[in-house]
Amino acid sequence: MLRLYNLSFSFDDNGDVRHQIEAYKRQIEGHVPKLKSFYTGRGTKRDATDSDESDVRARARPREDGNAELEAHGYQVEPDRIETEHGTFESLRKLPSNLLTVFRPSAPNTMLVAKKIRKESNELEILQYIHLVQSQSEHIITLLDSFHGQSSSWAILPKIVNNVDDWLWYDLKQFLPHVSQVCWGLIKGLAYLHEHHIAHRDIKPGNLLVDQRFCLKIIDFDVAVLVRDDDDEVDDHCGTDGWVAPEIEARSLTYSPIKADRWSCGAVILYIFGRLRQTDTRLEGIAKKLKVDVPEDRLPLVEWPAWSQLRAALVVHAGTSVKRERERSRSSDEETLVKLADEDIGKKRTRIDKP
Repeated sequence: MLRLYNLSFSFDDNGDVRHQIEAYKRQIEGHVPKLKSFYTGRGTKRDATDSDESDVRARARPREDGNAELEAHGYQVEPDRIETEHGTFESLRKLPSNLLTVFRPSAPNTMLVAKKIRKESNELEILQYIHLVQSQSEHIITLLDSFHGQSSSWAILPKIVNNVDDWLWYDLKQFLPHVSQVCWGLIKGLAYLHEHHIAHRDIKPGNLLVDQRFCLKIIDFDVAVLVRDDDDEVDDHCGTDGWVAPEIEARSLTYSPIKADRWSCGAVILYIFGRLRQTDTRLEGIAKKLKVDVPEDRLPLVEWPAWSQLRAALVVHAGTSVKRERERSRSSDEETLVKLADEDIGKKRTRIDKP
């Protein structure tokens, strides 16, 4: 593990890599007899055969105030940097500065994330509010614990390693069969937030975790707000460039954060399918209707059950399996199905909008 941590940083881009590898191997071989201790990620450990004088210790970075607060509440901090007599080794997957990987001594193999909440943010209040809602959504990150320290407030969350971008760039083959499931997870999760009058305001691939069951989880409520209804407007502009609605980019005086969320949802879905060699015409059609420029014309996400049922009914009516539907996504039959579906959604929306 010590060899692998900094391997990519050991080579000169302008040099002969083959000769550098040989030199690196010779250097490691010279240290192997001394590397009797192995860093476990749980603090200092030494081999029983090592003497105090020759002990090679793996040391975590110095304790910070946040570490002390977390330890006072029963959490141990997993270091992302260790030091040995042979140098400092950095974790290959470092978290942002406001996040720490932690664990409880009673469950050392269960990694959690401790998030330091900004003083100006309502994130902790919103996560606590979601936690108290009777019906929970599996597509929203779960608040496991929270507390207020002297320096800041902390939220304890499950640790899920990969976000949407990680899957798309590093494990696309495994991700492919589950793309529709992930996209529907985004729609359902965001619809759940909107149903409870929460606007996220920073929907993007990096804020969408996907676990090993390919269940999508919306995270990072740092700039989220509570609203009265879909038409409630705000005047502050936030979000991430490339993932915010046109009215935010244009710096409109006020805008609906709920309707801006809809645009971002459509943008993410279209981005995902843009990276793939397959398609889901139903989902792409929905995404395009979410990503229209006029906020009032964007589909309300809370209507997703009607879209899902309609999609299943049309497939059965056409006598086509889901697999066959994907294979024939560009056929004229499929285009006819989508046209009928769009017309039916319009009728359903008309009925729903009537008082």
